[in-house]
Amino acid sequence: ELKLNALGKLKAPELTPSDVKNPRQKVLTLEHLDLQSLKKALDSVPDYREHVGIYPMSAILALIITAVLTGETTAKDIYRWIDSLSLMLLKSLGCRKAPSYSMIWRTITNVDHQALCAALTKWLSDKIPEDDRLCKILSLDGKALRAASKTAGKEVHVLTLIDTVAKVIIHQEAVNAKTNEIPVAQKMLEKQLALNAKTIVTADALHTQRKTAEVILKKTLPTSSQ
Repeated sequence: ELKLNALGKLKAPELTPSDVKNPRQKVLTLEHLDLQSLKKALDSVPDYREHVGIYPMSAILALIITAVLTGETTAKDIYRWIDSLSLMLLKSLGCRKAPSYSMIWRTITNVDHQALCAALTKWLSDKIPEDDRLCKILSLDGKALRAASKTAGKEVHVLTLIDTVAKVIIHQEAVNAKTNEIPVAQKMLEKQLALNAKTIVTADALHTQRKTAEVILKKTLPTSSQ
């Protein structure tokens, strides 16, 4: 079912709240999330603050990520969601009270995004059931992020490696404007643990490169690449 002016909405730099808040969208509830293990995984993300305050950085990040996973999409909505949590839950994460809007905004804008991505993808990978580890279908997919731009006004382009069987993002990295997806994909594949013989790696035609194939073959033999 297409909305009115669907093409125009897809081309727009930002989605309106009515487009984002889809009542049929499946989101997680707080009961389905392991906040303590998420907080522990985020301990590896460096704290950008010169002086550590009353809020542990890993706790703030865990709250922000949980808010997004439960369906909140803007900084204000994330703040309101966190502010609605019980004091008991906040204290279990090491927070005396809910962080302010400015604290949430500064964390979102100043955190080391690469370190955050690495910690979060590792946490997700650790959640993969053992049965889903037997056969892997890894997919390389590049996207320009909606409404995201650098200081120079250029789009932020990211390349993602997804385990399509477990439905988990394994790795994600920004693509520098001076390069393209090819060397970034090769670097991401080199970082992966040894792939088993049942692993399939899929990617766009752009990645049908000899060096990319060699990187995959170096990890395991035989491995299929499409």
